[in-house]
Amino acid sequence: MQKSYIFFYFLTIILVCGSLSNSIYSQSDTPVSVGMEKYFSGYKFQSFEKPVQYMYGKSLETSEIHLLETLSQMDRKKIEEEIDPPAIGILRDLKDPIYFTLDEIEIPSKGEVSVSGGRMTRIDKNLLVWTTLIKSEKADEIRVFFSKGYFPEGVSVNIFSKDDYAINIGELKGLLNENGFFTTTIFADYVIIQVVIPIEKIGKGLYFEIPQVIHADNRYLIREPNSDCYQDVNCSYANSYSEITSLKQSTAKLTFLVGSLYYICSGGLLNDIRSEDFQPFLLTANHCFSTQASAVSLESRFDYFTTSCNGSTNPNVIIINGSNLVATNSQSDFTMVLLSANPGGNRTYLGWTTGSISNGETLHSVHHPAGIPQKYSRHQNKTSPAYNCSSFSTSNFHYTTTLGGQTTGGSSGGLIVQPDGHVVGQLYGVCHPTTWDNCDYTSYNNMWGRFNISYSNNNLQYWLYGGGASVSMSTNPSTSLNFGTVNVGSYVNQTVTVTNTGSVPNYLNLEAGTITISGTYANQFSIIGTTSLYLSPGQSGNFTIRFTPSSSGTKSATLNIPNNADNVSNPKTITLTGVGATSAPDPCSNIISINGCGSGYPKTYTGGGTGAWFTSSANPCTYTTPGIEQIYSFVAPYTGTYSIQVTSASGYVDYLWKSSACSSSGWTCISDITNTGQYGSMTWTAGTTYYILLDDENSTTGSHTFYINCPIICVDCPTYDFTLSPTSSWLTHSSSHVANGCKMYRITLNSGDTYTFKTGCGDGATASYDTYLELYNSSCTLLASDDDGCETNRSKIEWTATYTGYVYLKVKG
Repeated sequence: MQKSYIFFYFLTIILVCGSLSNSIYSQSDTPVSVGMEKYFSGYKFQSFEKPVQYMYGKSLETSEIHLLETLSQMDRKKIEEEIDPPAIGILRDLKDPIYFTLDEIEIPSKGEVSVSGGRMTRIDKNLLVWTTLIKSEKADEIRVFFSKGYFPEGVSVNIFSKDDYAINIGELKGLLNENGFFTTTIFADYVIIQVVIPIEKIGKGLYFEIPQVIHADNRYLIREPNSDCYQDVNCSYANSYSEITSLKQSTAKLTFLVGSLYYICSGGLLNDIRSEDFQPFLLTANHCFSTQASAVSLESRFDYFTTSCNGSTNPNVIIINGSNLVATNSQSDFTMVLLSANPGGNRTYLGWTTGSISNGETLHSVHHPAGIPQKYSRHQNKTSPAYNCSSFSTSNFHYTTTLGGQTTGGSSGGLIVQPDGHVVGQLYGVCHPTTWDNCDYTSYNNMWGRFNISYSNNNLQYWLYGGGASVSMSTNPSTSLNFGTVNVGSYVNQTVTVTNTGSVPNYLNLEAGTITISGTYANQFSIIGTTSLYLSPGQSGNFTIRFTPSSSGTKSATLNIPNNADNVSNPKTITLTGVGATSAPDPCSNIISINGCGSGYPKTYTGGGTGAWFTSSANPCTYTTPGIEQIYSFVAPYTGTYSIQVTSASGYVDYLWKSSACSSSGWTCISDITNTGQYGSMTWTAGTTYYILLDDENSTTGSHTFYINCPIICVDCPTYDFTLSPTSSWLTHSSSHVANGCKMYRITLNSGDTYTFKTGCGDGATASYDTYLELYNSSCTLLASDDDGCETNRSKIEWTATYTGYVYLKVKG
């Protein structure tokens, strides 16, 4: 049994009247070519399964709705002045930006509260949902901007709008990068955002800021008077080109921010020499955009064409949201980005060449003039053009005449290819005299940034021709995943986190999957949910693996993760192990000791599985707890009030205690806990052994970390235990404290008077132990201290007051 020591002392204080005393404190020239390749991808970053929209009790209030009125004349003027490339929208500031920090919000135990510009709804004991509505009046499209944020695993962000529009924003995981994140386009002027928060994510650091929204207006898509010579990609003229399908499959309509304005251009996918994957490199024009901030805002729409010659628009457009800038230069007016995801579907990655183009060679292009569905144009190379703009040398730009079709604002960045489909450049614009006409092909020349210059002078070899760009991957766990002991017929889920450990802009995208499980006991393990991940540099994703033993004994299998990484084996393998048990063990057979109070003695409990107690009948906390039990023992060092401090919590776990022998009965409920915080108020006696039981309310794995708070045995200034008002005679006060404890006095004083505080040196002052005194002013700043100023390790302080008021004196060992 641990002993509790009590220390007794007699403190003597005297006021001595008197005057105030002084006190002192490299490249090859040989032409290089890479051919085109067809690609069909099953990778999708966003889930195709529509998320659930949770209902709230009453209509959203004014403070929970962010309404922006129709664009002002000034905003419209800014948009209308931008024509090459054309602007179609603008970035708008919310009147009241949204600042959401979960750990600063008072969580409702039931019902709803208005917080952080939205509505927090308690769906049930396990789930919170925060809802807001953003509306930009009369927009045809909007995109919401998350400027900052951290989204713990398990938190999901869903958006809803008209025509049953509903998607989960899968990219909002972990910490957002410094340029923030723009949502995929919502084809309406409003959006409902719901953040779905499992209750165990409280204390995990969830926060985000939404300061702005992009407002796009379709009225700005068609502003060019000459549209009678456009050639639809599905009409006979375009179809006479043998590689028209490849050009269609590679071309995207691009929308992006530069500053506060929202623009449109065109671009296309390029193939690279890597054989193990398809990296979604997209080439466009430098004068469209040239910064990482714009690349982050980039949205690429593939398959945006008609379903027949001049027919209706294809409804199955594929949108890729976001990219990383990898190379850009104004010399040949190119920008190349790495899209955040592969477009999927039937896709062509165009080949390219650094070889020369002969005069008169026929060339072909597909692009999005004015942002409309794909159009085709045919051109003829001119090494000595009729119109030559002096700032755009033929050394850096191809000049062409138009044979059919036309380009206009929005076509910029569209790729131009040889008859065999090899890319030789991207569109800059038109060189023309003062009077000219898009459909009078003799009145102007088109200018295209030369791919061979972009390649040779701007290190595209690094990205496209095996110059060093690579994929880097890590997994957690790295080599093995242990599920512990699980009862036969029950299951436990665990997570494998895959991270693209490459950095922007030096690394490529990671493909991980489709994962499989192999080995003798492969049927004891299964994959829950996602089987493939596509991760751009810095992103992480999770696979969920389940262990469901059908018989007792040790089971093992291998998780296989096919990947395109250059730093790990393919497939990456992780050993899975677990033990099947026919019955739950007696919780009293595995008691863990807690050897002290406070944060220096934490314990972590992992639940799940199947337990032995309260699996079908309620425990003293009034809940059934089918999960595994864990019992801890603790000997109280002092008599007083104790509590439990929970520092991390995942899932509901019931905490109980008792003082008699360990058994399934006689427990007292502390609380059913799913949040971090301080719980319980237990009066325990020094030297007594107490048992603390943690029991999971679920069979799926949960984890809690906690420690025991001991009674406060020593308060800090300005808290105090006693008050004293000394006079010119000795004033004696007696008390005691436990080991490592103290007592604090608040003492009245007058400026100019000298005071003596002592636990020895006669005059009735004495103590049964080695004392230590500390004197603090009214602001709790240490004024003086003494250890052994009197006989046999007793203490003494003399001090002259410099103010009238209070001092605090701490007596401790």
